[in-house]
Amino acid sequence: MILWLAACAWITEDDIDAFADADGDGETSVVFGGTDCDDTDAEINSDATEVCDEVDEGPAAPRPYFEDLDRDGYGRIDAEQFFCEPPPEFAAEPGDCHDGDDEIHPGAEEVCDGVDNDCDDTTDVDASDMSTWHADSDSDSDGFGDAADSNEACDQLSGHVLDDTDCDDTDPDTDPDTNPDAEETCAEGDQDCDGSVDEGPLSDVTVFYEDADGDGDDWVTQASCEVPSGYTSTGGDCDDDASTNPGADEVCDTTDHDCDGKTGFEHNVPGDYGSIQEAVDAAGSGEWICVSAGVYEESVSVNSDVVLRGMGSDVTTIDGSGFGRVLYSVNHPDTAEIGGFTITGGDLYEGGAMYTYDTDALYEDLVFEGNVALDYVNSCYGVISMEGSGAPVLRNIVLRDNLMDCTIVWGLINAWGPEFTFENLMVVDNAILGVETVTGGFSGYGTVSVSIENGIFAGNEVTTDGSIFGTAIGAINTPLTLTNVAIVDNTATAGASCLTAAVWAESTTVVTNTTVTGNSCNNGTGGWAGPGSFTFSYSNAYGNEPSDFGITDPTGTDGNIGKAPQYTDTSGASAYSWDLTPKTASALIDGGDPSILDVDGSTSDIGAYGGPLGESW
Repeated sequence: MILWLAACAWITEDDIDAFADADGDGETSVVFGGTDCDDTDAEINSDATEVCDEVDEGPAAPRPYFEDLDRDGYGRIDAEQFFCEPPPEFAAEPGDCHDGDDEIHPGAEEVCDGVDNDCDDTTDVDASDMSTWHADSDSDSDGFGDAADSNEACDQLSGHVLDDTDCDDTDPDTDPDTNPDAEETCAEGDQDCDGSVDEGPLSDVTVFYEDADGDGDDWVTQASCEVPSGYTSTGGDCDDDASTNPGADEVCDTTDHDCDGKTGFEHNVPGDYGSIQEAVDAAGSGEWICVSAGVYEESVSVNSDVVLRGMGSDVTTIDGSGFGRVLYSVNHPDTAEIGGFTITGGDLYEGGAMYTYDTDALYEDLVFEGNVALDYVNSCYGVISMEGSGAPVLRNIVLRDNLMDCTIVWGLINAWGPEFTFENLMVVDNAILGVETVTGGFSGYGTVSVSIENGIFAGNEVTTDGSIFGTAIGAINTPLTLTNVAIVDNTATAGASCLTAAVWAESTTVVTNTTVTGNSCNNGTGGWAGPGSFTFSYSNAYGNEPSDFGITDPTGTDGNIGKAPQYTDTSGASAYSWDLTPKTASALIDGGDPSILDVDGSTSDIGAYGGPLGESW
């Protein structure tokens, strides 16, 4: 149908239909005789599903609600009903697993009560009030756990505890156990977990004793796990001196070295006896005799394995004036010792100062001074005479200012037979007079062997109408070994011949680190001579008059040199006062055998102050 309206354009049928269904939902508005009761909303028409919104969409369609008896906003899913407006006992949300408790529902806080509080079909999982349980893996049942090894749970887990203060939960054998309640001990680690190791008080500390002298004993104590610096585990030191402690050997002086409350030895002179000989006679095998400082005018005979000690050669003297021989020493085993004396006043032709026979004893710290050997049937045999068998050791021996005046002189030290070892031997400022022949400071005749290590032969004077066989040493058919020896400024005057002013040797002679310098003879060789077999190494010969060698000169081979020694000081009138240590620029410094070391670890110096005994003077 087409209508024509005045002053209007033509309106088609489609225009009229569109106007009658303004919301385009396919239903004509009731105004134009249709069924659409709200032609402004396409969702409202006769075919729409009715919802509970107080709007007439169409046929009614209420939604489901769930019975909610505990009024917690969640209903039981098995109690569903449909309402447009729910009654008070119903809720729009389902899922309540316990509709009799308004604290149990989906979304509720899960707690440790054995109930599924949040209705997720699990009980006490991720509960808000779970405890933190710490591993107690060291199995010490101490109730202390490891803070670094923990798990959350409502109930105690096996091998776990609530405490987290065990600082070492990995050691099952710590004794006592490691935990905050444990007792701190000296064992490795922090037993009581306080962050400190070995802090006091400790149950198992050791008492240590202050040891200022370094001998291992003292009386000042300190409790500690480790030995503190300057302390020792041994107590009982009665004097903080290095030579004094309960384990020390008693020494013949005024100090109680072994801390037994007594000074000296089993036998003491003059404390127990009026003379040295009385003490020697009273002493049993292996017993010790201590002789206090003083001058003892007597002759002493020692024929057993005792230890006879003076308080030192500088303070204890045996004066044999008027008695002939001063010290007579025979038949000693190797345990016998004699030392710590000055021996003076001897005036016998053979061993007036000391005579020994068949001995292995140790003679130590002895000074032989002011002794005289005079003629007897044309000969004299030493201020010291040693014969027989055995192998005696003489250490730190000094012969000074002694006189021999005989037709035939067999040395200040006369050695026949035994095997001799000399360590730190000084023969100085002695006078030897002879009519026919002289063997000087040391004479070895048919001896098994003689070894001199660190020796000084200096300032001795020999005069004879006949011949001289060595002012310092004369080895007659005796093997001789010299190591770190200085033979210096000895003077020989011979009417017939001076075979050598220094050393005469007739057998095998081995010379190492030895210097022979400044010796003089008016008629012969100043240094080395003799028919023996000589082996020189790292030794020095210089300035001997008229010559250094009456044998083949070894200079330039095997480390041997010919240099001025440059001693520190030889200006004194007495050789005993000389300082024969070489100056820094001396060729003797570090000039010795590389296999022999000085005390400081450097190569041995040549001369008496080199080698391991060089600082023992």
